[in-house]
Amino acid sequence: MTGSDTLRRAMGRFIRPPIALVATIALTSCSSLLEVEVPALVEADTVNDPTQAALLVDGVVSSFECAFGSYVIAGGLMSDELADSQTNALIYGYDRRDIGPGDTGIHIYGTADCLNANSTGLGVYIPVARARWYADDVTRKLEGWTDAQVPSRGLLTATTAAYAGYGLVLLGESMCTAAIDLGPELSKAQIFTEADARFTKAMTLAQAAGSADLLNMARVGKARALLNLGRKPDAATVARTVVPVGFTFGASAANTPGRQNRPFIWNNLNLLATVQEPYRDMTFGGVADPRVPVQNANRNGADAATALWVQRKYLAETISTPLATWEEAQLIIAEAVLGTEAVGIINALHTRVGLPAFSSTDNAAIQNQVIEERRRELFLESHRFFDISRYNLPLVPTPGTAFGKGGNYGSTRCLLLPDRERQNNPNIS
Repeated sequence: MTGSDTLRRAMGRFIRPPIALVATIALTSCSSLLEVEVPALVEADTVNDPTQAALLVDGVVSSFECAFGSYVIAGGLMSDELADSQTNALIYGYDRRDIGPGDTGIHIYGTADCLNANSTGLGVYIPVARARWYADDVTRKLEGWTDAQVPSRGLLTATTAAYAGYGLVLLGESMCTAAIDLGPELSKAQIFTEADARFTKAMTLAQAAGSADLLNMARVGKARALLNLGRKPDAATVARTVVPVGFTFGASAANTPGRQNRPFIWNNLNLLATVQEPYRDMTFGGVADPRVPVQNANRNGADAATALWVQRKYLAETISTPLATWEEAQLIIAEAVLGTEAVGIINALHTRVGLPAFSSTDNAAIQNQVIEERRRELFLESHRFFDISRYNLPLVPTPGTAFGKGGNYGSTRCLLLPDRERQNNPNIS
């Protein structure tokens, strides 16, 4: 698997700082908006020192990976991938799908951070928005320096632009609306358009720098943003350039706070979430689907009441989570074109994992199978929550059904802009 560790080596400085490195830096608009500290913090003198550019970029990567890990779990709980199996009532709203913008406490999407891998660190808006800001801020610094000051400036700028793009993609997929740098309230389409621009910059610079891995990572991100914008032909055009077969760019993980593989920590280690029924014992044509390795743990979760089913996709807290893959690119093409080409793509993916062939000439059936393939191929990789929204799929369990720990399941398909954003952003009423 290629990924962020490969980029760190390519930068010439294989640095792995802890998420909170040392001191604090001024965050200008970000701090006045979110009132939190940035992960991978560095000394104040460092942020304006071009000789420390690689360290700053490494902090950008770490900041995003912290946010990404938190979002994978939050999105899994709000979709049909995971169900709550712990006792912290402050975060029941994720699984119950009734979480609101005015919720308080350190466990809610608009106020929580991502530093802790257990139930006290499951934020969405703050860590993702902060990671995006940090990536854009370092991009601006790199663009203000010279190649003489930073010999690897092109590669580093490509990296920060690409991670800013992915931060925006996650904001657009999770939030109903969002804001950037104390700007106006933006729609999903406006956020994805911003992401597209970041990926375009990243692709140009990565190609010039000769980084095939970063180029492919940005291509997958751009195709994802274009697909989210409904620009299917453009998305397919970009996705076709993702090579070689089997390419994977991972968000790395380590045994340090904020960087652990979250599905493993939450599901397998701390028993805080269980794999939901729709992902248990999945087969195709009578053959078990190895892309969704799930088994019955024959015990209850941390709440001592919920049957625990565990994922076997990530077997340790140090396993990377795929961020951009050839398989995702292929499914973007399939969704964009449908017809015989889509069937061929589906069957190529099936052949790779030993599943029987799929056959249909009906585009409605093919589209449904593409959705099903995404559900399986991209299991616990951050996609399912938004897929349910953009395809308008049924919510599981059905809204109005009693939630076992109190209340009823809601119908949340995106997260409302947090109250703290509205209260602190002068450009939003």
